This record gives sequence, C-alpha cells and structure tokens, in this order.
Amino acid sequence: MKNLLRLLVIILCMMRTGSTMAQGQQAEVRGAGSTFAAGAYTSWGSIYSKEKGVTVNYRATSSGDGIKQILAHAVDFGATDFALSPADLKKNDLIQIPTLVSGVVPVLNLSGVKAGQLKLTGPLLAAIFSRRISNWNDREIQLLNPAIKLPDVPIRCIVRSDESGTTAGFTDYLSKADTDWALRFGTGLRVNWPAGVVPAKGNDGMATTVSETAGAIGYVAANQAAKKKLVYSLLQNRSKNYVAPTEETLLAAVKSSPAPRDGEALNFVDMPASNAWPITDATYVLIERTPKNSARVAGVLRFFYWSFLRGDNMASETGYVPLPAMVQARAVGKLGQVRDAQGHPLDFMSSVWNTTLVRASGSPVISGKLGG
Repeated sequence: MKNLLRLLVIILCMMRTGSTMAQGQQAEVRGAGSTFAAGAYTSWGSIYSKEKGVTVNYRATSSGDGIKQILAHAVDFGATDFALSPADLKKNDLIQIPTLVSGVVPVLNLSGVKAGQLKLTGPLLAAIFSRRISNWNDREIQLLNPAIKLPDVPIRCIVRSDESGTTAGFTDYLSKADTDWALRFGTGLRVNWPAGVVPAKGNDGMATTVSETAGAIGYVAANQAAKKKLVYSLLQNRSKNYVAPTEETLLAAVKSSPAPRDGEALNFVDMPASNAWPITDATYVLIERTPKNSARVAGVLRFFYWSFLRGDNMASETGYVPLPAMVQARAVGKLGQVRDAQGHPLDFMSSVWNTTLVRASGSPVISGKLGG
C-alpha cells in the first residue's frame, strides 16, 4: 500500500507539471561533480544504458567542480552535496533536486583496531582534526575506549584537497558539535585546515590514502566505507548513543528530521532519534531551468525520472537510502519546471512511463519498488 501511495503522489505531481512537448531521445547524458553520489549515478547509468540504449557519462570530480561545470554549460547536470541557496539558483537559472541520502563516516587505519570498535564523539573529532589531540593514546580517547589498548602513535589527519560536499557535511557536523571548531574553521566545500593535515582528492583518494597511511583518520561517504571495507568508528549521536553507519541508522536520521519547506535544503545532521547516524546528508543535482539544448536536458529529466520510479531498491542496492516519499514526489514535480526557449515544458515522462510501468499488452504494472 505504501508503495502504491508513493506512486500516486508522484503521478499527481507530474500531472500538475503539464509536460506536453515531445522530444527526441538523446543518446548520451553527461554529468559531473559529487564523488559522494558517484556510486549511485554510475550504477544507475549502467542499468539505464542497458534498458534504454542511452549512455550516462558521469565523472566523479567534486561537488565544487559539479557546480562549476553546470554554470559553464559543460555538462547536462551538475552533482553536488552542498545545496545552493535559492538566490544562487535564481541568479543562474537552475533547478536543484535532491536525489539520495547517505552518511559521512570517520574511517581509520590503526593497528589492532577493527571496524566498529573505537568510539568517538563530535567534540573529540573536532579536537583531532583541529590538531589539539595529536596522538592515538591521548587520555581523552583512551578514557572513552578503556577496552582498547591504543598505540602510542601520531594521528595523521587526512582531509579532502578539492571542493568537497563530503567536507561540507563533515565540517557542518563538527561546527554543531564544537563551538571552538565553528569559530576557528567553520564549514564549507573547503576550509582552512590546520597545519600538518594530509590532502587527498575525492572519496576514492581519501579511502586509498587512509588505507595506506598508518595512524590515519579521514572521512568518506558511507557506501565507500562499506565498499572498500574500511575500518570505521562508532560515533556518539545527540541521544548519547554510540551508533554505526548502517542503512537503519541513516534512515532513522531521515525519519526524525523536520519536514522541509519547498526550496529549503534538506538537513539530516545531528538528528534526535535514539539510533540516528549523526552525519547524515543529502546529495543534489543541478539542471538548467531554461536550457539552450532542450533535447539534451530532456534526456537528463528522463534519466532521473526513471531513477525515482525505481525508488528504494535503486538507492539501497548502491549503499544509499531513499528520500522521504513527499520529498521525492516534490523533487519529481520540480522536473516539470524545466522549459524550452518558447516556454513549453519538456516531455520526459512518456517513454519512461511506457517502458517502465506498462506491459506490452497495455495493462499497468509496477516493475520497481517505489517505497519503503
């Protein structure tokens, strides 16, 4: 029943957009940006290519680069984990659509410590990355982890060198957890890290550098931590519980967040649920509202509409969690805001609808799970 309700909400949102203008199929969709979301977009693109014969060429560069690429009209969509403000969207004639939710996870390389053994808090993480705490057997870390004999080795902090949405989510959490961090370093795609940190590019680069550096600690997307089998720490949430980065704890953060108003960025950081993962974040795509090449952008709309129709399974199979049903429906409705030069909405529903939800005989089916 819940799946059907999600489908009906999406259909109603799309009926309101009045998509009427037919467009030819585009053979390629080009995107760039977020490394946080790369696992989903490349996986979805591979399946979409097999089903539709349309290549999705996604380059995982960084959130900052995704913003730059769409502003330069060099790609058909930009991907970012750092939401643009309504003023910036209006100024640059863009729409911003949330697509998925994942988490930012502290990962480490510490002899004798296995995944989920070490406990950390937000203030401790801030002290480590500000370099106030610089050794693994520091008294504050050891008191929190009496069952682990921590080695007397320096902490090597690995940070993103590029303009990173993962950095923005991580430092947003540190700013909420520690006033001193908020005043000294703040949050953003790139911050002024203290001396002595080790730079790495992209989530892949971060994972590799942490794996190859004894005594390292860094931060990656949750799906990357699972995929690379990285050693992660437990993290204390707002309810003072120590939790692991799982689908259940990410969903708990999403479900306990207040419903956003239309146009607001989603905020799942430091949510109050007893089992919520504290650094949970959304990722977005940026699309031109009035594109010069309508056919290319219609191809982008088809791809993401198809992805939303596939719903929760498409998210969980790539290590992410889905958006809440109403947020997802609102996001799909935004696709209908894209217009050609004459002000006509682009038709992106018909081909996806016919092949995804209708049998050859004409009787309706639901081929993918649309809710959870």
